[in-house]
Amino acid sequence: MFLYLGLGLCARYAIIIAGSNGWKEYRHQADAFYMYKILKNNGFDDDHITMWAYNDMVNNPLNPYPGKIFHLLDNKNIYPGEDKIDFKGENVTKHNILNYLRNMNTTKEDNIFFYFNDHGTPNIICLPHDKIITSYELIRTFDQMHKEGKFNKLFFPIEACFSGCFKESLNTPDIAMMTAANCSTSSKGSIKGRLLDVSLSNEFSLHMMMEMESNPKHTIRSLFNNVHAKVEGSTPTLFGDHLDDPISDFIGEAPKSNLRRQAFEDLVPDEKLLHAEKYAKKEYAEEYKKHLRHMKQVAENSEIFIRRVVEKVAGPMAPEFMNKVVTGDLQKCFEPVIDALFSKMTEFNPDYGYLISPIKSLCTKYDSSVIIDAINTV
Repeated sequence: MFLYLGLGLCARYAIIIAGSNGWKEYRHQADAFYMYKILKNNGFDDDHITMWAYNDMVNNPLNPYPGKIFHLLDNKNIYPGEDKIDFKGENVTKHNILNYLRNMNTTKEDNIFFYFNDHGTPNIICLPHDKIITSYELIRTFDQMHKEGKFNKLFFPIEACFSGCFKESLNTPDIAMMTAANCSTSSKGSIKGRLLDVSLSNEFSLHMMMEMESNPKHTIRSLFNNVHAKVEGSTPTLFGDHLDDPISDFIGEAPKSNLRRQAFEDLVPDEKLLHAEKYAKKEYAEEYKKHLRHMKQVAENSEIFIRRVVEKVAGPMAPEFMNKVVTGDLQKCFEPVIDALFSKMTEFNPDYGYLISPIKSLCTKYDSSVIIDAINTV
């Protein structure tokens, strides 16, 4: 358990969040658990790591290896154990995360590593059961932490679609951010294990963690440059302060004997990882497929609803906004619109985060009150 310790000398603290639940999102928890493994190899004590994960993968009825989680096709179990997950299940909430950050008993001498992995939409990162945290809420919290002297510097890599939107409102000093995607595109999964067609990792996170292991002398900037060169499915971004500081300031450094895992391109998976569908009980496989059909319908319903909102606000100009992707600081309009939108939508499929883009684009021309009225009345 992460203890609230105030130290007289500089200390490193780490926060790892896997923000999703449901079998399809296996990769988010797998990435988070592997990041935990890296930190432990780098000398972190458990009382300096706090782990957040819904923890519904390891004994999921669809898991062909109960009790185990894999990150690569090498059959190496990376599950840290339930006792290493500080916040799990229904405790992975926006309220708990923001409250935790605000009440960390760290000092202005301490460095914080904050790794988040889940879906995202413009200015939003997702949490279990269709819940969200906005970039605005998180950055306000960082700003409060900085003013209260809760960190010396903070490194925040985000694995989420549209995560580059954080740049629009980040003015807090001493924060470095590295995102899996820019503000207008998605990030991608990687290492298809065909565990009923789920991914074992995300492309950005996979390359970032392999670089962290194989090149522990990286600065944040050199880490980013190497990852950016390898990622093919998205456009990572880097911004903020301390970009030329060594990553070891945040994540420590492993002994040489622990460096470098086998290149994932060379791994040969076993039968269960390739054809997990053969090993899942039929009733569970069918239930999962039914859930996927339902979530596809949720996405279609959301698209219809959002289109109707845009049409009510923009009239004949609606097609322009439906096809428009915007960036820039639109917080004054977009933040209250996000609240209204997610209050109205009872379900949202985070795989379709791009559906939020037309609503944000309305903020380039219309007042938030006009958009909110449309949300509440269509």
